[in-house]
Amino acid sequence: IDVLEDALISKNVPYVFDSQAPLFTSQDIRDLHASLTAIDDPADQVATLSAIRSPAFTCTDTDLLLWKAAGGRFSYLDGDQPDSPEPVASAFAELRRYHTLSREMDTATLVETFIRERRLREKSMLTRLGPERARRLDLVVELANALSDPASGTGSITLRDFTRWLARQSEENAQMPERVSQGAVSDAVRVMTIHGAKGLEFPIVVITSATGGQNNTDSVQLRMLRSPSPATGQNPQLAQLPAQLEVQLGSKDVGLRTAGADDAVEQEAAEGDLEDVRLLYVAATRAKDHLLVSRYRGKSAKKALVPKIEQHLEGNEDLWQQWSYPGRQSPGQSQNPVQRESVQDRDTWTSERAALVATASRRSYTTPTDLKPERSHFTPDPKVTAPQLDDEPAKPGLGATELGRAVHAVLQHIDLSGWTDADLTSLSVRMAEEHDVADSDRVTSLAAAALKTETMARATAAAQRGQAWREVSVAAPLPNQAGQLEGQIDLMFIEEDGSVTVVDHKTDRDHGGSIEQAAEPYLPQMGAYAWCVEQVTDMTVSRAVLLFASRADSGGPSEYDVPDLAQQKQQAAQLAIERVSAPADAS
Repeated sequence: IDVLEDALISKNVPYVFDSQAPLFTSQDIRDLHASLTAIDDPADQVATLSAIRSPAFTCTDTDLLLWKAAGGRFSYLDGDQPDSPEPVASAFAELRRYHTLSREMDTATLVETFIRERRLREKSMLTRLGPERARRLDLVVELANALSDPASGTGSITLRDFTRWLARQSEENAQMPERVSQGAVSDAVRVMTIHGAKGLEFPIVVITSATGGQNNTDSVQLRMLRSPSPATGQNPQLAQLPAQLEVQLGSKDVGLRTAGADDAVEQEAAEGDLEDVRLLYVAATRAKDHLLVSRYRGKSAKKALVPKIEQHLEGNEDLWQQWSYPGRQSPGQSQNPVQRESVQDRDTWTSERAALVATASRRSYTTPTDLKPERSHFTPDPKVTAPQLDDEPAKPGLGATELGRAVHAVLQHIDLSGWTDADLTSLSVRMAEEHDVADSDRVTSLAAAALKTETMARATAAAQRGQAWREVSVAAPLPNQAGQLEGQIDLMFIEEDGSVTVVDHKTDRDHGGSIEQAAEPYLPQMGAYAWCVEQVTDMTVSRAVLLFASRADSGGPSEYDVPDLAQQKQQAAQLAIERVSAPADAS
């Protein structure tokens, strides 16, 4: 199987194994096993070298030579290591990080994290065998999860125990059942045993691995001597004897045997020959159009199936034709001798690869939230906790985001077409609990203040007409195929004149500044929402409103209509193009 798999890979032929597959000896799993071993045991320099040379880190032999020449050691926990070449230094830094994570994560999570972060599935899909290779990685993750499942009785398996378990499976050449859909193998070679092929048919069948027979070398052999059938051609007198057990101890020349042992061996050999013929018949009749049979065998393969095949071919030359492999050309005959690569060739490849990675790393989309400036001109009172924009990720120690999300959830789920104070209070209590907000009355107060604004009154009327939508996902392609702009709108509704109003809820704390200052960071975001809606619909967005619940609750101005909306739309689109076109590491 290993030789056959290597041959298919060397010729870039897609294939899948049916029934059983040598999962643990495949190159993908060997590479992953080496990486996991290196993560667990920094002292294992063999595993460390295998890991950094694998697709996970892609360090070349040249990189390793330069690292050694610079005085580097192949132990990623050693201090005072050189900082170049960069691929090796970067690989060691990542191994150190994964080593730390291995003490914090369970094994299954670490394996999945490593595969995802090192893009092993994506790298495997760059080859024609991509689906098969990615499936193997998924199987390892499933095995790690299964071994960590309390129901398995093993408890939570450690990374070291898992790597040792993988090593044992590889040493024992353990097989794993394939789970390949028919769609996945429609354009690939299917490798299976003769028994696994029973009942199936294929346009082309190749019978291979018929070069060796099975020899029983046990010093103790037990055989049952039965009444032979006429087809075996044995001594007819044996037919008068009852079935009996025959024993052979030691070799044929100096061992001991019962009287009928030689006859039992002869009988078993004859029946084995018949079984071989039956197996060959099953294999040959799987072919609908073409059957290819390899006649190659080594000089010592005296009991191979090939002689039996040749025996049955004699006298039936009209049913088959011989094809001889022309062989490879000698090096002197090659018209395209291998050219040695120069340093300049490697530099060219490196630069081309860097350009390709840069192109692939460029973001294909951006969001309205990404368009906000990092800072506004408004500086709050230093005695008051710095405001956190309610649509930014939560930060430890700040409660504004949790409160804002709870209020958002209430405004998202309340029945706009007809709600009562009891409905609002009940929903606020539930959302406060879900978002870990202790003061549910504060949630109720902010949500009620927002719902009672003039803009929400118009939204309620639209909801009663069936023309209001909340949490609307929207995406629109940017000009010149630069990418796309996508986001989620809190509320949009159709006005009585047919135009669209877009609303974004804000629960930033009121720090005493003007509503214009509070709204300033969100203007590109609102312009982006309006631009997206117009790009994917035939409607016109006439208003984009920022609704500040905290200001509404305190009785101040709380509704801000974005001025110069047409200009904001165009500026948002241009800013989105710039963000998408920026290098991946640009802020």
